Amino acid sequence: GDVPVRHWSALGRPFYAVGTRAGLRSWSGSMFEYLMPTLVIDEPRGGVLHEACQVALWEQMAFARAQDVPWGISESAYAASDHTLAYQYSPQGVPRLALRRTPPDELVIAPYATALAAQIAPCIARRNFAALEQVAARGAYGFIEALDFTRSRQTGNEAFMPVATFMAHHQGMTIVALANVLLDGVAQRWGMANAHIEAVASLLHERAPREVSLLYEPPTGPALRVRERRTIGMLREVVPGVNAVEPSHLLSNGRYGVSLRANGAGWSKWGVNGISRWRDDALRDSNGIFFYLRWNPQQRPVSITQHPAPDPDASYRAVFHADRVCFEATWPHVQTHTTVWVSPEDDVEFRQIEIRNSGEEALDIELISAFDITLTDPRADEAHPAFSNLFVQAQWHATQQALLFDRKPRLPSEPALKAAHFLADVQAEVTSLEVQTDRQQWLGRNQPASHPAATFMPAPLQPVAPTAGLASGLDAIVTLNTGLDPVCALSVRVRIAPHAKARLTFATAASDHQGTLQAVMDKYRQPSNVQRASLMSATLTG
Repeated sequence: GDVPVRHWSALGRPFYAVGTRAGLRSWSGSMFEYLMPTLVIDEPRGGVLHEACQVALWEQMAFARAQDVPWGISESAYAASDHTLAYQYSPQGVPRLALRRTPPDELVIAPYATALAAQIAPCIARRNFAALEQVAARGAYGFIEALDFTRSRQTGNEAFMPVATFMAHHQGMTIVALANVLLDGVAQRWGMANAHIEAVASLLHERAPREVSLLYEPPTGPALRVRERRTIGMLREVVPGVNAVEPSHLLSNGRYGVSLRANGAGWSKWGVNGISRWRDDALRDSNGIFFYLRWNPQQRPVSITQHPAPDPDASYRAVFHADRVCFEATWPHVQTHTTVWVSPEDDVEFRQIEIRNSGEEALDIELISAFDITLTDPRADEAHPAFSNLFVQAQWHATQQALLFDRKPRLPSEPALKAAHFLADVQAEVTSLEVQTDRQQWLGRNQPASHPAATFMPAPLQPVAPTAGLASGLDAIVTLNTGLDPVCALSVRVRIAPHAKARLTFATAASDHQGTLQAVMDKYRQPSNVQRASLMSATLTG
């Protein structure tokens, strides 16, 4: 009753002909779109809707026969999951019936589509159910949601991935459809008895037009071998410096986010606030959390990523995984492997650096992490960085081996954002630990990030009196000088035996509450929790 009945004849419906039978195209070409109304509506034989369902079933069977799989393609879950391990859902259908552009390499068979088809062809549906049972589509509680034959989502040697879940609305439609078959259309009688449906039931007797176009094949896509080569996988290898604009990868748990380019540049954010300074400069890409190596104090540090201070003697490579980014740098006798990921449970990121000594002599080397700390909206920092820097304070937590930063709020209602950069896990022989929070001492006057002065001071080992405002029971911390421009720089010198390796995990955490930040540092100073964060990140990847 929302619109007049005469509007029915004005609807644009794409009819087609297959032989002497006329059908209708649908949006995705799924069995659901054709047969779901049949659950509660008695479509008379000879009417256009009943004919369309019959022709759609033939097309479904012909398409499945060509693919050598049981028939029954309909919108359903498929063999991919999100970060909560929930299966994903999308429309599926036969390309020849679909108005939308159906991906040619998608093939998902849903058993509930066979149950819907049982209303118009029960004997054919019974045989298809038997074929589905032969390929183990039926479990202890009935037929599972779907069988995913899509090649890009196969993980083993099996022909398909079982989508071992049960969706309530698909099970409900199955029950109603089988009730119609076994109880002489009981649900259809209930639906047709509704006064609103009964008033327009005459529309169901509509006949197909006498002249309709033939059903043509949809435009073909690229060759199958080309599609397979372009299939997006869970791993992407990138050589930095090859592309004019470096590809980027985003890691996030919904609150804490990290963006990384293949050359190592990027940003870290907590909510809308930037932890590290960022300028979208594709030419220089000189901002981000960078790591450097230095063999002796007189030598210029070189980065272990292609930016910002590449070594001509080294080769660089990046690998994008679904849940992490890996960087590799190789020298004649030294190799580094950096892994970056974000904890799905807490607002903390990890950068694990593994240094291998392939030489015949012991290696005494300095590993440096450095980035510009902002703790504010990137737009505010870009508009007036000198003013923004005045509100950042730095402290050293000797017990946790952590640099603590906090931004003093300008207004009573403004939250006081805090961040910590600390050594979460050390599996190496550490000979010295130094820090720097004054950017002028780190870079030097008018020096770019590719040529830092890298002047450090020894990390204070003995804490002084506790800072005012800290909760009782917390360890004392030492206030550090940031000058006019704060920076977060931590230097660790390690000794590596011949043909041995050292592994250090740096963590950066952010919060607006001191107690929460302290709890995160306490948690991830335990190596088992770092390993758990890595495992959970890989497990919950969608």
